[in-house]
Amino acid sequence: MPSADRGEMTCRLMFPLGGEPVRAALVSTIFGQGGGVQRLRAAITEQRGPEATAAWHRRSDYSMRRRAIQADTLPYCLSHGVGVIAYSPMMAGLLSGRMTRDRVAALPDDDWRKRTPEFQEPGLSANLELVEALRVVGARHGRSLGEVAVAWVLRHPAVTAAIVGFRRPRQVNEIVGAADLQLSEVDVGAIETAVARTSR
Repeated sequence: MPSADRGEMTCRLMFPLGGEPVRAALVSTIFGQGGGVQRLRAAITEQRGPEATAAWHRRSDYSMRRRAIQADTLPYCLSHGVGVIAYSPMMAGLLSGRMTRDRVAALPDDDWRKRTPEFQEPGLSANLELVEALRVVGARHGRSLGEVAVAWVLRHPAVTAAIVGFRRPRQVNEIVGAADLQLSEVDVGAIETAVARTSR
């Protein structure tokens, strides 16, 4: 996904009318770096007014590695009724278990992933090491790595959905089980340890 499209927030504003909420507006805003919560707060105030109730959804990159929204944006969204749609929970395939060093090397030169730190050294080696740790968690439940990666994202109470991409229809069966995969405290602890150990 081109970087210019990341951080898009789609907002559905619901205004009470005779006791029944009705859709009043559909707004799409691109958020730059550093202004997430502040601009979100301003957008809510400007668009809905003091009497309106809002059912908003913000689409943001969120995965085991990409946690920028975890410190302030997710808590803010949770406390203000903003549902977060997590984008790229498997980090463009890196956490699917199917990505290998050879496969990355074979990506076309115009593939945007080849220009991102996660697909370049030392990030690539760190992510492949993380994948091996996730295999242990997945094996414990009889689940795929992709299911583990998506389930980790869905476990946050502010996250209402996750956008997962597929190239082939059969891949749906390899990931759809993430919706009912409940990671235990042991699982989450193992994941956090692996993430910390493989951070570069």
